[in-house]
Amino acid sequence: MAQCQFCGADLPFTGRVPREEECPACRRDLHCCRQCVHFDPAVHNQCRETQAEWIVEKERRNFCDYFLLSGRPARRTGPRETPEEKWNRLFGKKK
Repeated sequence: MAQCQFCGADLPFTGRVPREEECPACRRDLHCCRQCVHFDPAVHNQCRETQAEWIVEKERRNFCDYFLLSGRPARRTGPRETPEEKWNRLFGKKK
């Protein structure tokens, strides 16, 4: 079962998803780059599908023919920790 990459809710879909579908929990678009199995922020165009066209808004629905709903667990989407926050979380507050 797939998870929404925005809120982490379980999704009743697998593979291909109609363009107009939304997450039943957070109402965000499902047919968007961020929800796709090919989405990878570390590669060019943030997409591992080399034939896909450039899509500017990765979190909005689109017409990509290569879209497949990702089965990976949801990623953390909040702000990143500062080094000091990470240190405090791992080792406790400085005294």
